[in-house]
Amino acid sequence: MPADGRRQRGFTLLEVLVALVVVSVGLAAISRLGVQHAQSAIALDELTLAGWVASNTIELARIDPGGLNVGRRQGQTTMGRQRWYWEMNVTQTEVDSILRLDVAVFSDSRRQQQVVSLSGFMPQSGLGPAPGVVGAAVGP
Repeated sequence: MPADGRRQRGFTLLEVLVALVVVSVGLAAISRLGVQHAQSAIALDELTLAGWVASNTIELARIDPGGLNVGRRQGQTTMGRQRWYWEMNVTQTEVDSILRLDVAVFSDSRRQQQVVSLSGFMPQSGLGPAPGVVGAAVGP
C-alpha cells in the first residue's frame, strides 16, 4: 500500500506472467487438436477412396465377359487425383462354381503401404447373378 493510504489497482507482473502461461498452454492444445482433426480427415479420405478402388476392381472383374481364372493380377487406376495400385488374388472356394476375389489397394507403386483390402465372390463362369462384395478389412 502506498504511503498516502490509497489502494493500488491492477495486476502484478507475476499475475500477468501466470495468465500468459495459462493462455499459451490453452492455445497450444487447441492448435494440436486442429492438426489432429486435419490428419484424421486426410486419413478418412484416403480410406474412402481406396475402398472405392477395391470395390470397382471387384465389380470390373465381375462384368468382364471373358471371366476370371484362378491366379494373381495387378493393376493401377486413378481416383481422387491420386494414383492407386491394386493386387487381386483369385482363388477357388470349396464350392467349385464360386471364385473368391481378394483385392488389396496400395498408395505406393512398390505396393508396400496397403491402405485397404476387400473380398468378394462371383460365379466361376461369370454368368448369372453375382453375390457381390461380402466383407472388408481396413489396413494391412
